[in-house]
Amino acid sequence: LFPATSPHGRIETPHLDAFGEEGMVFWHAYAGYTVCAPSRTTLFTGRHSGRFKEHGLDGSALKPEQHVTTLAQVLQGAGYATGAFGKIAPLTAPLEQGFDAFIGQVDQGLCHNMYPSHIDHGSGQLNFEMTGNMQSKSRMECMAHP
Repeated sequence: LFPATSPHGRIETPHLDAFGEEGMVFWHAYAGYTVCAPSRTTLFTGRHSGRFKEHGLDGSALKPEQHVTTLAQVLQGAGYATGAFGKIAPLTAPLEQGFDAFIGQVDQGLCHNMYPSHIDHGSGQLNFEMTGNMQSKSRMECMAHP
């Protein structure tokens, strides 16, 4: 956790700080792969990336018609409310794959735009307008006034 006075934490976030202080720290953790979607494929499916092929996974897209059980579906089955916010690839239909709510980007190619004009909401694509991102942008101004 970084205090608002540190170079890494310039915005005061007392609720996030409290959440972080109450949480767990994983000192010896494992990432399922070295890059984006394959690592999330491991997270969502519980499958090791070295065994994707034998389970019909390619690490870049996971479609509902593949009938692969996701972590979100397991959590839903246990009575949890689930939500996904942000980059969700490899899932192609988060609301059909275990999430009750979704806002973010399904198309991982679009995720590389730091200021998208539209993102995905619910089952739609590019249906949530990011009006603040349509204004002129300045990284220096953004960092000066986070």
